[in-house]
Amino acid sequence: MTHPFLSNQENLRAFLQLSAVPTGSVRTWEQLLGWKPGRMQRFLKNAVKYGLAEVVTCKQHSTFRPLQGVAGRSGVMCSVALPNQEQGSGLTESRLRRTVDNCKTQQPGARLLIDAMNRGLKGFDSYLPVSSDNYGSHKAARHWLVQAGIPLEEAVALLYRIVSAFSLEKSGGEYPRSLGYFTKAVLAEWRRIQRDREQLPLIPEMRLEVA
Repeated sequence: MTHPFLSNQENLRAFLQLSAVPTGSVRTWEQLLGWKPGRMQRFLKNAVKYGLAEVVTCKQHSTFRPLQGVAGRSGVMCSVALPNQEQGSGLTESRLRRTVDNCKTQQPGARLLIDAMNRGLKGFDSYLPVSSDNYGSHKAARHWLVQAGIPLEEAVALLYRIVSAFSLEKSGGEYPRSLGYFTKAVLAEWRRIQRDREQLPLIPEMRLEVA
């Protein structure tokens, strides 16, 4: 039985299109469907929310993995699998997840930063949370924590403050797809904080004399 969400013909069209072309990028899918970013993000978020599909992000692409068969326009039930998950291939969901995990180097602390970003953007209904193993986010976290030397606690606080000021209008309707979206702002704010700390004058000790 088709889920009510897919009773909408445009949602059904998108589900079948992404099932047929499961590997690409969110931008590619937008162009394929002729949708704007906000609509695409809402569709993906709802597909995950209703258990209709799994969206996995790897180093160079995203994957749309349908979790149930649906009825096409003709009323015939369709069940589309990923190219490497044909029936009888022996490739399980856990195997797919290991492949995704193995295509990146995990950065300690990155998951806390990703969680802070997702919490800061949860007020946007059409925002699709970034996966905790998102490659670009772990790469950005490494830049912040290792190369720039920002302590994790300060990085989380900095990021949350910057994310809270995020404007969909100023971003051109694009949502962040990794922590890397905020790298420039985080590093600029960290440099400012460092300058302020270095330039902070020493406050002379004040002694009160009691008459």
